[in-house]
Formats: sequence, structure tokens, C-alpha cells
Amino acid sequence: MIGELVVSYPRARTIHLVLDNLNIHCRKSLTDRYGDKIGNAFWNRLTIHYTPKHGSWLNQAEIEISLLSRQLPGNSPDSGLGHSPEGNSPLEPASQPPPAQNQLAL
Repeated sequence: MIGELVVSYPRARTIHLVLDNLNIHCRKSLTDRYGDKIGNAFWNRLTIHYTPKHGSWLNQAEIEISLLSRQLPGNSPDSGLGHSPEGNSPLEPASQPPPAQNQLAL
């Protein structure tokens, strides 16, 4: 799969990948699969960014989103996490009354 990715971008000088710390996400796996010459050529075109070993990066993203949602207007500590005082989610538009209809008085 990595070989297909590298071949798909022949003009890219480097390809950035975000990977977890699984033991097969390393140079040796590429050289075992494609041989030393091609495996090393593939690896040299990659810039690997590993996720943290201790703690899920997804949890970190969820924490950041939670902190941002608390800063939205209408959120107070007693209104509940992620909810506006009206009970709507801060990311949803507030309900508005229907537009007034023009009626002619006879």
C-alpha cells in the first residue's frame, strides 16, 4: 500500500504520513516487502509523523473541540456542556419565529 502511494505521486519530493506506532510502520517493513533498493527509496520520500505512544490523538482532538465549544457565546458553566441556555446545540442555528405574513385589514 505504501509503495502504491509513493508511486502515485511521482513529482512529490516528500509525502507526509500520520501513522500510529504499530511495529510494522518502519523502514524495515518496506525493505522486507520491496527489497533494500526500492524500499529505501520509498522510505526516503516519506516524512512520517507518529501519533503519541501514550494516549489517543483522537482523545486530544475531542478535548480541544470541547474546550472550543465552551467558549461559544451563550455557554455558561450551569447551562451544560455544549448546550446553549435555549437547549440548542451552539453549533445549530437558534430557532427563529416564522416571518410575519402581510395581511390586509378590511
